[in-house]
Amino acid sequence: MKTITRRTLLTIAAAAVVVIVWLLIESRPPLPTTTGITTTNNLYRLLGCLAWLGTLLLTLGLFSRLVSRRSLRLLARPLPTRQVQRRQRTMHPHAVGGYASRAFPLILQPRAIGDACTEPPNTAEDSRELQLPFAPEHESSREVSAASIPTLCISVLGQPVIEGGRRYGRKLRGSTRDLLAYLALRPNGAHRDQLTDELWPDQPPDRARNRLWRAMADARSHFGDAIIIRNSDHYRLNRTAARVDLDELREQQIALANSPSFDEELACLEAALALFRGEPFEGSDLPWAENEQRRLHALRLEFLERAGRNRLSRGDASGALADAEAGLAQEPYNESLARVAMQAEAALGLRTALISRYEKLRELLERELGLQPHRETRFLFRTLLGQEPRH
Repeated sequence: MKTITRRTLLTIAAAAVVVIVWLLIESRPPLPTTTGITTTNNLYRLLGCLAWLGTLLLTLGLFSRLVSRRSLRLLARPLPTRQVQRRQRTMHPHAVGGYASRAFPLILQPRAIGDACTEPPNTAEDSRELQLPFAPEHESSREVSAASIPTLCISVLGQPVIEGGRRYGRKLRGSTRDLLAYLALRPNGAHRDQLTDELWPDQPPDRARNRLWRAMADARSHFGDAIIIRNSDHYRLNRTAARVDLDELREQQIALANSPSFDEELACLEAALALFRGEPFEGSDLPWAENEQRRLHALRLEFLERAGRNRLSRGDASGALADAEAGLAQEPYNESLARVAMQAEAALGLRTALISRYEKLRELLERELGLQPHRETRFLFRTLLGQEPRH
């Protein structure tokens, strides 16, 4: 009943406004003449026109106010008291400092973590974006746990991959990726001049330092201010806020050096080899990474050889052959891996495969390098064929 009455009153009010507008249009006063504008009669006419125009505009504004969507909604459907209070809080939230949100409509208001006036994020990514960038300085922002800090993941044992951080819809700069990969290779960090000389050797010093500054700012905007630690002109990666596969590889090397048994040694070797997704820095052309790339390549071959010999001692000839084949696919001239493969094939009874492998190795070395297989390789081949006595 109340809804019908309000709608009726709204219709009558709108009709009355329309009638008033029509009457105002019909009763438009005469305009003043261009001649004798300073006469009393023309002044009266001018004032009458201005008053008429003001009344018309005021009436039109009242009419638009009555027929607006918000007025129709408020008049047609009464709201409960709790809903009215909730809408008032939503329409008039107060930001930090006591200012209303509509006081400065063009200024973005800060979103406080845990603020009752802020709607909760709909997705996990929204919550991750709202954690730190515009949080005001109050107790809740100081108590943000370390788990909410964006995590950086750097993997160089394969094609270089940098993941994690905040989602801004913008990718990392190429210079930022080079900087993070360079610092990932050096746990102790590097001096500013060393960074600029090795990362951008073809740039003038001023321009190289400018690129370093932009790369540093880009890294901190994606992964937090604490991702790179600066001490005067020395920079290093914060390893506690980043996950680097090289660090995990070093941990496996330490565990491998302290492994007391064959079982633990094999477990460490398998864990270390699992970190390699391919050739280190695969697909990248970085002059400053060439030495480290060769070292990591040789380290992987060493792990494959040790894993193969470990499996041979345990009677797992098939696993040893697989490890040797994986290494020979990257380094066909490696005679240590070839010897492991030959021993595995002999243990499996693959005499034809053993002979074929040795002949291919001999032809490859002679054709490409002009060399013969090593004396140890030749002796092992004859021993496996039964031509040399076993010692």
